[in-house]
Amino acid sequence: MFEKHPADVVTLLCHYRTGNWNAARTFLTTTIGDRYDADWQVWLAACASGACAAPARGLR
Repeated sequence: MFEKHPADVVTLLCHYRTGNWNAARTFLTTTIGDRYDADWQVWLAACASGACAAPARGLR
């Protein structure tokens, strides 16, 4: 999510950091919803085959 959808992550974090829980929930349920489900399945399959063993870029 961080690598492929940074703007959505920033928006969500801004809502949480300011204590705007309702906006965060609305953003999660109406804007993000299930549109990243396919990305999740691809990432999960890659992880299961060993692709998640290396640390993410920028986190070293």
